[in-house]
Amino acid sequence: MSEEHRNVACVLCRYQHRRHDGSCEFGQYFASNRSIEFENACKLFGLANLLRLMRSAEASERQVMADSILIEGNMWSNDPIHGALGHVLTLNNQIQSIQRELQIVNTMLAQCPLHTTSHVANTDVVRVLFYLRL
Repeated sequence: MSEEHRNVACVLCRYQHRRHDGSCEFGQYFASNRSIEFENACKLFGLANLLRLMRSAEASERQVMADSILIEGNMWSNDPIHGALGHVLTLNNQIQSIQRELQIVNTMLAQCPLHTTSHVANTDVVRVLFYLRL
């Protein structure tokens, strides 16, 4: 860690109103530019639970744990009713919508007379697709 990075207080130290020094256990996982994300995570988990979660993780897994905590905090901040589930449901709805659209396009292609012949030149397929505006 560079000397310049050590002088910049991490979000955890700023949140606890402590001086950031070399003894900061989790400073490397909560950079100073992620303060809003950290505040959201503290509102969701509480500082004591957040620290307990970080201490329970193996040293090799702590960066993933910190990122997960910050993402979960943001999810709940953006959707206080459903949290991450709301985001998952939105993505599932988008997938279903796109699958329906793909099914419609495939049905239209199946009905196209040039598509059913196997000896169609590529230029003819391009003309048909342009005609259908696909």
